[in-house]
Amino acid sequence: MAGTVLLTIGGMLAGITPANADTTTLTPVSLTTGTGSIGSGQSVGNLRVQDQSSIADDWNKYVEFRGHTANTAYSGQLTYTLPPSVPASSVSGVQLKVNYRGPSRAEQQWQWSVYNFATGSWVVLGDNTGTTSWGIWKVLTFNAPGPQAELVQAATGNILVRMTSSNAADDADLDYAGLTVTHAETTPTPTPTPTPTPGPDLWLPAQTDRWQYQLQPNATGSGTAGGIRLNLCTVSYSGGSCVSPTVYDIDLYAPDHVTPNTTAVQAIHAAGKHAICYISAGTWEDWRPDAGDFPESVKGNDVDGGPDGTWPGEKWLDVRNLTVLLPLMEARVAKCEQAGFDSVEFDNVDSYQNGPGFVVSPADQLAYNRALADLAHDHGLSAGLKNDLGQVADLIDWFDYAINESCQEYDECDILDQFLGAGKAVFQVEYTDEGATAAVTCPPANAAGRDAILKTLDLKATPWRPCR
Repeated sequence: MAGTVLLTIGGMLAGITPANADTTTLTPVSLTTGTGSIGSGQSVGNLRVQDQSSIADDWNKYVEFRGHTANTAYSGQLTYTLPPSVPASSVSGVQLKVNYRGPSRAEQQWQWSVYNFATGSWVVLGDNTGTTSWGIWKVLTFNAPGPQAELVQAATGNILVRMTSSNAADDADLDYAGLTVTHAETTPTPTPTPTPTPGPDLWLPAQTDRWQYQLQPNATGSGTAGGIRLNLCTVSYSGGSCVSPTVYDIDLYAPDHVTPNTTAVQAIHAAGKHAICYISAGTWEDWRPDAGDFPESVKGNDVDGGPDGTWPGEKWLDVRNLTVLLPLMEARVAKCEQAGFDSVEFDNVDSYQNGPGFVVSPADQLAYNRALADLAHDHGLSAGLKNDLGQVADLIDWFDYAINESCQEYDECDILDQFLGAGKAVFQVEYTDEGATAAVTCPPANAAGRDAILKTLDLKATPWRPCR
């Protein structure tokens, strides 16, 4: 069986947007199942793009909500989060749009409700009336009754949508779930909104951990696995006996640049160490196996930097387009999870400061970065914030630790004290081919409690010079 639901909450009745109002389209950041289950290998990311029609049945592009298979009526909840620029008080409309395929209403009722935070109750929006049993995909649209501002949790910006079945007679499939919220066009100053504490099963690096940063999986010979050198032992700047990494930050892919590097991860774990999965969440890279999945519309300017002043084949992404980018990032995070990684490093998540070729606001970047952290947590992985020092205060509650390049060079390291003060690790790298030295880098890093290393920009296995 195959099915799809497209959820869209918007602030308009009969499709009319009030004057002096804007609309914001959201995709779900998490899916929580209370009773029943969902299809094997499927996740909330499948609900972020509507790509099923007619009788299409691509298992990897929808979510099967299981009542019959699980032998119980289904009940689950989707969470959406408004950007901080849209306060709850400004919301004037909410619309739910569902793209559905499953049993008819007579056979099994599937119902959608939205939570009213003022009354503490669920408000019924509609059900699968008018659908044909396992016919073609059917788009249903429901408008939420007012006052719609009560449907947004003021402290977090969350909107909750519940989906339930009346019995365990059958399953139903959903393909897309997007919310469109109508709100006043004024944009207030963003207010930090704390995210829930990561689950107890997440690996969280300690401030005493020592890291290695090797993004080129090209090491060979004894003591290597999956192109990653695992027998490093170097005397640190602090002196004494040689020390080894306890955390390896490596690329998602193996030396073939196609296969997830399960070999390296297993070897790292066998040594009692942990592995961080590197992915670029803010740029398109032409050498990645999924490069062809990115439409031209989200590719922007070339990325400056690198050993020769540029990063060939790399372009900034339009992080405003969550509908396109989040499913692609979800697929990458899922590969990190499947390969056995403990965490994810999201790189290039500061495009708003780098002339990406799009008008990206700080609020746009903030919404994207928070959604990335939620993706990692949804897959049981901790999330590392790479750079983006300008938004540390607004992201520290979402991310579990920080990774920073060259904060010593640019005199920015003090900003990372916010992570240290919250008991979270900070991993720092300075590049010797940009003039960094241990004598300048290590004393302040060690004093502050940052785990700093010196590397070259090519990020091969060596050189690796730890400060402690």
